[in-house]
Amino acid sequence: MAAETLYSGHAGLFSATALSPVVHAILSDRGDLRQTVKYCGSINGRTSSVLEVSKWNGNQAMASTSEGADAANQDIVSGSASITVARQSIVRDVSDLYQMAGGSVSLQMIAETVADSANSRFTDLLVALFASVTAVVGTSGDTLSYDDFRLGLNTLRSANVPSSEPIFCILNPKQINELVDSYRLETGLSVFRPQNDQILNYHGMGDAFMIDGVIVLQTDSIVTDGTDLIGCMFGFSAFGYGDGLPDGLRKTNVEMMRMPSNAAVWAELENDALSGSMRVVGNYYVGLAMIEDARAVRIRSVD
Repeated sequence: MAAETLYSGHAGLFSATALSPVVHAILSDRGDLRQTVKYCGSINGRTSSVLEVSKWNGNQAMASTSEGADAANQDIVSGSASITVARQSIVRDVSDLYQMAGGSVSLQMIAETVADSANSRFTDLLVALFASVTAVVGTSGDTLSYDDFRLGLNTLRSANVPSSEPIFCILNPKQINELVDSYRLETGLSVFRPQNDQILNYHGMGDAFMIDGVIVLQTDSIVTDGTDLIGCMFGFSAFGYGDGLPDGLRKTNVEMMRMPSNAAVWAELENDALSGSMRVVGNYYVGLAMIEDARAVRIRSVD
C-alpha cells in the first residue's frame, strides 16, 4: 500500500530549505601583515595625532689627524619620519528581524569580522606605500623572475640592511606564481631540496614561505600603476605604524568589544530603535609611513 502522507504533498508544513549547521566562509584575503611592520607607538596622551619617529646615524669613520693638530668635528646624521594616525571604520546594521529569525551568521560572528576588516585596511595602507620606494627591480611589462627576486635581495644587501633583521617580500598571487615557475626552471638547485619542497608546495592568501632567507607573503591588495603590479621586498624597519585607543570609560550605554587579535581594534554594538536594528561599528585608529627608504626595494611585473 502506497504512503499517503508525503513531504511533497505537505510542503506548507515544512521550511522551504533547512539550514545546515555548517557555515561556509567564502574565499577572501584574510592575511594579517602587521608582523612585517615596526610598531612605533600609540598617540594616546601625546598631544598630537602625528607620531614623529627620530632617525640618526652616528657611525661615521674616524679621519686621519696629524699629531698635535686639532681633530675635525663630525656631526651625526639625523632626520625623522612622520606617522599620521587616522580613523578607519566599518558599519553593519543588523535588523531585529534578522536576529529574531536566527540566521546561520549570528550578530556575534558579524561583530567579530571587524578584526578581519581592520587587517584588510592595514594591508591596503601598507601596499599603497610601495609605489614610493625608490629602488626598483623587474622589467615593466614583463613577468616576474627569480633573477628579479635575487636582484632585489642583492639591492638590500648592498644597502647594508642587517642580517639580524627579518626581510619580507609581499607580492600579488600572479607574481607569486611567476616567481615559483621561474624558480622551477633554475638548474643546479637539487642540493636545496628542503627549500624546494617549501617553495613549490601550494600556499594560500597571506601564508608565507621562504626563499633564500626572505619571508614571502601574498595578498590580492597589491596595487597596479596601470601596467605593472607593485610588490615590495623590505627589511622589518623599512615601514612603521602607530595607533591609538579611545577612553574605555565612554559615557554611553554602548557595548564595546575588543578584538583579541588586535587590541587597538574594537567593535561597538548600539541598538537603533528607530530603524529596528543593532548597529555594529568597527573602529581602528592607525597610520603607516615609510621610515627608511633604503631598507626597501620595489618589485614590479606586468599586471
